[in-house]
Amino acid sequence: MNAIKRAAVVGLGGQARKGHLPGLAECRLAELAAVCDVDPGQTAAQAERWQVPGFTDLKDLLQEVRPDFVIAAVPHHAGR
Repeated sequence: MNAIKRAAVVGLGGQARKGHLPGLAECRLAELAAVCDVDPGQTAAQAERWQVPGFTDLKDLLQEVRPDFVIAAVPHHAGR
């Protein structure tokens, strides 16, 4: 039996909103556990839309939610 993995999406731009978040909603092996972005408005909007906690600080997300994996959907320069 496979346990469902808990995912967090960091970076809530177009790639996350159009691809990663809807993809997780349809996935049978993983579920969205939290979202994170430096933009508080975007974070609040996506947290409400997907009914998950929203964070503007990655460290807080990792401490509080402890996801099994994170999708880093940030621009290349920000991911470093």
